[in-house]
Amino acid sequence: MDGTAYRPPGGYLFRDQAGDNWWIIFQELPHTASQRSSVHGDVLGCSESHDELVHVRVLASNVTRADADAAFRQKTPSSYEEVAAVAARIPRAAT
Repeated sequence: MDGTAYRPPGGYLFRDQAGDNWWIIFQELPHTASQRSSVHGDVLGCSESHDELVHVRVLASNVTRADADAAFRQKTPSSYEEVAAVAARIPRAAT
């Protein structure tokens, strides 16, 4: 996985209600536009690794980088649940 991380205030990890920590990243889809704002990808939640096991959840699929970045700028989430709510509102990219 190679993506760009979104950050909560004061760190890099978002904590969920169970107390687990999650990285939230934008993962580019292969073969998308080269202009940063037009790039399509997915917003993923990735758990902290435990004995090399990482859980990955797709929170928003086939969205543009510009829309994802704008959503996280408008409402800066501080928990995993808030991240999921923000990601659910990102519009899917036109195909």
